[in-house]
Amino acid sequence: MHRKLFFLCLLTGLLAFCAPYGARYLQERAAVKDVMSTTAQPETVETADLLVDVWITQEDVCQSVALEDYLVGVVAAEMPLSYEPAALQAQAVAARSYLLSKLGKGSHENGADICTDPGHCLAWRAPDSQADAAAFQAVSATSGQVLTYDDAVAQTVFCAMTGELTESASEIWGSSTMPYLTNVPSPGDAQQEDYVTTVTMSPEQFWQAVSPLSPDTEAAPLVVLRRSAGDTVLSCTVGGVQTTGQELRGLLGLRSARFWLDYEGDTLCFTVKGYGHGVGMSQAGAQVMAQSGSTYAEILAAYYPGCTLCKITF
Repeated sequence: MHRKLFFLCLLTGLLAFCAPYGARYLQERAAVKDVMSTTAQPETVETADLLVDVWITQEDVCQSVALEDYLVGVVAAEMPLSYEPAALQAQAVAARSYLLSKLGKGSHENGADICTDPGHCLAWRAPDSQADAAAFQAVSATSGQVLTYDDAVAQTVFCAMTGELTESASEIWGSSTMPYLTNVPSPGDAQQEDYVTTVTMSPEQFWQAVSPLSPDTEAAPLVVLRRSAGDTVLSCTVGGVQTTGQELRGLLGLRSARFWLDYEGDTLCFTVKGYGHGVGMSQAGAQVMAQSGSTYAEILAAYYPGCTLCKITF
């Protein structure tokens, strides 16, 4: 009886002594689980074979093609095939996810899911099995893999070159439904030789280019009203007419809406940084990460925080 009482007291003491350490262990495991859930982790999602209705704008025809086959032409047209395999693989996953996010949305008048106009959807060209071998390999290596957010395929937009900080979809497009398209560091972009470009024009050339705005040519050519966190011009006035930086970029043929205006006498000098809208993955930044040893999953996790990498089997 005394021996049983002794062991009972000993067991109670040990439990009391170990309880705090056990609780801390469980807390640490929970914290690790939370961190892992915010980065790209492979899962398996079963689905049927997928066809994409593509409007080939170059030929003005609509075709139904297998997504994986079509994707090779997108990767070949969207990213330099001299880039590292990990960068091309990240591009393949981002493009595949974007394509799937568009299925059934009816965003084209002819009923197509996607078009080959890069200004509206994604660039595409008919791939060559030899010249575009790197694109075939990137698509094959990531076959069926997409990024999801809140159990839906993420609309993973991308651009050529952002800057030291990517833009958020909420600031650039006013969209609050894609929190994974937010400001994240992209330090490799500013290292590129063509990160900064300059466009010069005479006053006559400037006013001719912006004439669709019907500006007052006696007013100030440009007044910037608001910039984003990444320095993109969000709103401005051109000859007294309010417009957006993206619209002015298009009228002037600038590489991005991250621009500044200076004068050399009467000449207008626009200094432009980056290339593209600046939202989502930077292709130049992906290349820098790949050159530093990052995997495609790590690249995607950096540019699309909160998304999960999933495997769709066909």
